[in-house]
Amino acid sequence: PRSTLFPYTTLFRSRAVVTTTDADAVLALAEQRGVAARVIGSTGGDAVAVQGLFEVGIDELRAASEETLPALFG
Repeated sequence: PRSTLFPYTTLFRSRAVVTTTDADAVLALAEQRGVAARVIGSTGGDAVAVQGLFEVGIDELRAASEETLPALFG
């Protein structure tokens, strides 16, 4: 069965999601290294919110993360 998070895992394919208390420093370092980066949302409490796209609970993200590889490779 396909994960209920399939649209989200597709969104983040070949990308990294970083949480930080200093977004400006992360963006500056990315620019210095020639890596495209931007702020797409925020974390806090028990959910991840991506501006204008979705909000998903940490428990649901954890389950998707822990279940994806076993579901794909047995």
